[in-house]
Amino acid sequence: MRLPSGSLIKPFSLLGVYAIACLFWLPSLQDVATPEADQVFHYFWFSVACRAGEVSLGSLGGTASAGQPEGLFALSLLAKLQQDLSCRLASRVELNPAQVYLLGALLILVVLSYISARQAGFSHRARLLMVFTLATAPCSFSRLGHLDQTVLIAVAPTLMACWQLRCQMVRAVNSSISQRVLLSGFMAAAMTYPAQEYYVVFSVLLVTTLAAITWLELSAKVPSLRELWRPSLVAILFMAGFLLMLALAFLPKLLAVSSAGPPRLWMTPRLATEQLLYGLMPMTWFVPPNVVEPVRAALRDAGFAVQLESYFWSAGSLLIPIALVAAVRCLMVPVPVRLLPMEQRRRFFARLLLVVVFLALVVMTIGGLGTLFATFVSPVLRSLNRFTVFVYGAAVVYLISECDCWCCRETTH
Repeated sequence: MRLPSGSLIKPFSLLGVYAIACLFWLPSLQDVATPEADQVFHYFWFSVACRAGEVSLGSLGGTASAGQPEGLFALSLLAKLQQDLSCRLASRVELNPAQVYLLGALLILVVLSYISARQAGFSHRARLLMVFTLATAPCSFSRLGHLDQTVLIAVAPTLMACWQLRCQMVRAVNSSISQRVLLSGFMAAAMTYPAQEYYVVFSVLLVTTLAAITWLELSAKVPSLRELWRPSLVAILFMAGFLLMLALAFLPKLLAVSSAGPPRLWMTPRLATEQLLYGLMPMTWFVPPNVVEPVRAALRDAGFAVQLESYFWSAGSLLIPIALVAAVRCLMVPVPVRLLPMEQRRRFFARLLLVVVFLALVVMTIGGLGTLFATFVSPVLRSLNRFTVFVYGAAVVYLISECDCWCCRETTH
């Protein structure tokens, strides 16, 4: 009997990871089908919109308030297509539209994360491990009411876009610029499946930050700044393609904003005291599920309003502190004269993890720019709970790169 080839085994193994991840999601899939589930029905009326036929590709959907569009979720073209397909499919199967949406989003996460890991050069086993860890992330349950923020679709593609841009900028120092830089930026943004404004902003923030860091690193190595014109052009072209894709994905919303002003939900005022509460969010990175409730009760007894919106709805993961310790240890080891490609990738993702954590702590917490913005500009900004998924994702990707290097060294020896 002839065994299937490796090219046939890989899709089946990926489907197996998806099936196991669906079992992990089973409690949430059951909860989301009830009218009392979190915020799905009360604030975003997904199933109501499906029954009313208000979800359609190319339209903003939802209702209008004071002449301002108040659309369904984020309303990018890709997100609206998924919502429309979820509504249509739910009418043919015995599932709630929200359940169909979650299952579809989980499948998109599995496929795009696997492709992203493949682009970075991870082995097949490492790709499957990364996909499984992201698909079953405890952080993914933190925003069950906001369906488009529930699954970590954008995380792996965004982190790999940083790696892809760095490689192209480094290569451009000693060689000609690839003619596909603009296209690669466009495709990198498409891989993030732009669906929600927060994740779009985070993706742009991470990619531009890594481009700036890479430029500074190269400027310290080249003898003259004139030699940096090629890496600079690569960064500009890549970001141009990246932003072009995001603009096309949100074209209906951008047109609506230009004609009627921003949606009402964008203008929702926030309490300045919320910055204090969200400043405590890094603590939730490290709190495993079995001690979430005691910690929440202790904070509530101490006078913190932990019941506000999504605070402490997510369980933490011990992978984050483990990855942080390992990343610091990795970067403290002297760099050899000649690094293998996998070692270069491992060190890059160690630095990327520290950059992501730095951005989380400085930009989005109390004592950082988030608090300054809330105090002197507007209290609307409060996004660390959403950015936490990138901290988790960066920790996972770095640990996977460590495992991949270790396995390759063992195989070589």
